[in-house]
Formats: sequence, C-alpha cells, structure tokens
Amino acid sequence: PPAQKQRHAIGRARHGDMAALSKIAKEGVENLTDFLESLSDKFVYHSGSFKDAESIKSVSDKGLVPAEGQGGYGVYMARSPEGTYYHVGPEEATTFRAPLRPILEDYGLYKNTPSGVQYDAEELIIPGPVSPSLLEIKIGERYFPLQEVNEIVQKVGLPTAKQLIRNID
Repeated sequence: PPAQKQRHAIGRARHGDMAALSKIAKEGVENLTDFLESLSDKFVYHSGSFKDAESIKSVSDKGLVPAEGQGGYGVYMARSPEGTYYHVGPEEATTFRAPLRPILEDYGLYKNTPSGVQYDAEELIIPGPVSPSLLEIKIGERYFPLQEVNEIVQKVGLPTAKQLIRNID
C-alpha cells in the first residue's frame, strides 16, 4: 500500500538515505502543487455574526481584517461555506467569499514566503486583510459583490436589503 511505502521511505530518510529524503521532498512539492491547482480557480469563505449596517459597512470599507485565533493571527477562511460555521450557525451567519488566486498573489504561501498564507486541508489563515474589492456576500443562495450590496444596506438596513435582494429572482 502507498501509505506503507511512504512510512518506509520516511524511516530510510531518518537514517540518512538521501534518495529517500529527496523522493519525500519531491512528493511534498507535488502535493503542494496539486493543492494549489485544486484551489487556484476556487473561492474561500468566511462567516460571522455581521448583523447590522454598521458591521457590513466596516467590512465594505476595510475588508476582512486579521484577528488572533487558535492558529495565530490572521483572517480565517475555509475551503467551503460549511467549514465556516464554528462560531455561528448557518441560519445566523453572514457569509463572505473571495477568490483564492488574488489572495495568494498578494501574500504568497507560508512555506515559500515566511509571512504567507498558512493552510491545511480545511482552512487557510490569511496574514493580512482580505480586500473588500474581492469580497462577495451571500444572500439567499447567491453571492453578490459586497460593495454593491453595501450601498443598499446603508440605505435600508441589512434585514430589508436581504429581503429586497432575495426578491430580485
């Protein structure tokens, strides 16, 4: 089995087998490349309890800004909307999404850039703000550009804006 072969290669590398170490490193780079390619045209998601016009305006003005979290300082984003519901449930959440490619272009990846984006299978930690121009906000089952929605929210409030936008369909 592949897992057993990898364990053997790791064991040989620990004992100084440079060929085994080189193979493990190459596989790691290939896995990283596959990971990036799998996300390159994808979105990443962030949810929270943004409940009023003031909180939406703040995100529209400043973007998603870093905060201290369990994995360190950053903006925590998930690979799926469902992965964001750990502080607030889907019914209460306001969910944002952003394309991953420009975020990676802005910050780089942690292993290649010490201050870059950290990641694991489920989430990414962005080391700085996520630009408001990248953000879309989920209303109903669709996403809309945040800065356009913010104009409506500031005029009529968040609950009314959500209702108006849902009725567009």
